[in-house]
Amino acid sequence: MTMLTSQLDAFGQLVRSNAWETEQDWSARSANVAKMAATSVQLLDQVERAIDSAQPASGWDESVVRHFLPLLRQWIADADQIREAWRQCKAHGYPVEGTSDLLRAMARTRPIATNFDEVLEISRKTDRGDTAGYRTLEEIMNELSAPPESETGKGPS
Repeated sequence: MTMLTSQLDAFGQLVRSNAWETEQDWSARSANVAKMAATSVQLLDQVERAIDSAQPASGWDESVVRHFLPLLRQWIADADQIREAWRQCKAHGYPVEGTSDLLRAMARTRPIATNFDEVLEISRKTDRGDTAGYRTLEEIMNELSAPPESETGKGPS
């Protein structure tokens, strides 16, 4: 994990230096942010592989994930800064390639990195069959695919 920690530290220092902000050409800045986004996703992949390989053969171990939480939290903080740089490029009319990969990685990582105990408790409740207060994915999908209430005549017009 030392090598991985060193890589994340070095990358984080680069991200926090806001090195791309010195670039006055927005096209070049956009390209730099795209490289940072891609590197960030690659680093997260390494963290996830390290977590998987550290798990015991007998199954999932909460303490292994807890051991990696500082790295996940650092990654999220750095990814947030890259996302902000992407927003600045977009606001100036310069899209950043690879942003969807970064946003997907952030969406799957943020709950674990920032609310691990809550996510763990929800998982335990679900494993026990306790779904009180939760809706199934099928219920949510049905709701999302239903026509708006204004079209069915059931809601306020």
